[in-house]
Amino acid sequence: MLDRIDANKARLSQVWMGYDAEQRRFGFIDSDKFVYLKADELPDNDFIEVEKGLWKSEKAYAQFNGLFHINAQITPEVRATLVEAGARKNYLALSALILHEDFHGFQREHFVDNRSDTLAYADIGELPPYEVFAAVRFERRLLQSILERFDETDVRNDLITSYVAHRNVRSQLMPESFSINENAIERSEGTATWFEFYAMKELGFLHDVTPVMIRRLQSSSEEIGGDLSARFFSQRLYGTGAAISDIVHRLSIPNWQQAIKLGKSPFDILNEHYAVSTDIALQTYKVLQTSQAYRDELTASKRFEIPIQPLQRLNNIAEEYAFKVTFELDNASRDEFDYGFAAKQIVSLPEGLLLPNIYRFNASADNVRISVEGENVLLHKTASLSSELGVSKSTFALFVDTIKIDDKALSLGSYSARAEDIEATGCQFEGEGNIRITVEKADVELSKIKSDSVD
Repeated sequence: MLDRIDANKARLSQVWMGYDAEQRRFGFIDSDKFVYLKADELPDNDFIEVEKGLWKSEKAYAQFNGLFHINAQITPEVRATLVEAGARKNYLALSALILHEDFHGFQREHFVDNRSDTLAYADIGELPPYEVFAAVRFERRLLQSILERFDETDVRNDLITSYVAHRNVRSQLMPESFSINENAIERSEGTATWFEFYAMKELGFLHDVTPVMIRRLQSSSEEIGGDLSARFFSQRLYGTGAAISDIVHRLSIPNWQQAIKLGKSPFDILNEHYAVSTDIALQTYKVLQTSQAYRDELTASKRFEIPIQPLQRLNNIAEEYAFKVTFELDNASRDEFDYGFAAKQIVSLPEGLLLPNIYRFNASADNVRISVEGENVLLHKTASLSSELGVSKSTFALFVDTIKIDDKALSLGSYSARAEDIEATGCQFEGEGNIRITVEKADVELSKIKSDSVD
């Protein structure tokens, strides 16, 4: 994998304007947390050459818990995009992963206002969920047809006009936040997926990107999964963003990559070049809503199971416990945890992520190690550009009935203690580092959300 990427860096640099693969480092992490980097020369004194051009770190990096790490600071002199060696089943999938994630690293450094959140809270307003499901699935059908019939100019142009009209009217019927998140995620994840496909083609792993693009579009995220936010904002927008990017690319719209870099989304660009008046868009929308294709999607969507609303999930958990306990590092030199988790479900809330009955949650820092199993974890949202999930790494919270320091149960209030002196059900605290603890009533988060909605 690394050899193929290294040998084709000049070709990779042609995929996206400004992306210079020669200036980027790629590597992987083995099961013992040792880092391997591909480089012609010694990347740092802490690395040894294990074979020509492949360097292994002399120490393990226990803090690298996730499947990938973007622009990871390995030493003061070395940054690289890393993937866990076992993150995918084969080297093709692993190559696609590292290219996709490294493009996110490029976005962070070069895209204007690169904030996006695939786990954002999806406010669909007053529309029934099944109608929104039907609408976005129908729009995916239109995108697929555009890709399949791209060389039939008149048909293609009619399909693009239909897509633009339907999406614009649908967006007007929903809260503005929904389309803002759609555009942001398509700009971030959609372009990274487009780059991934074309980079794999340059490496000789793909002959034609269109079939792969269509398969990605066809992978439905609306039918299954947890809350509505994950179904609307997660994997769906990787495919739609990549497809729209490819349509714009194949239309040879000048400087489209530069426009995205400067803040536009793929749909912004397509919308500008296929502008439809409000009246024509509404007429087109009404006609499309009577089509057999739309009716088929509406019938299918009515059969989808609609999950419990996110705030009700939070309320149900809050009713089961006495306290919500928030943990922060009490460390002047560092204020963020390194953490990773394996979640059964992720529930998006207006101000955070709820991870109910989590498989595993690990948080670590200098002299602090925390592991949680089977409990309910709450992560708080952040506007930081460095967070892959759009959540703060400075704090996290648990719902508990009892929490102790030195075997003494805590009541409402704020505390500070060494990690190893803290006790809570389902949790293991280790290390001599200090942690700040805030104990509040379990329903405090729900009260905050309700208060914000009133304001």
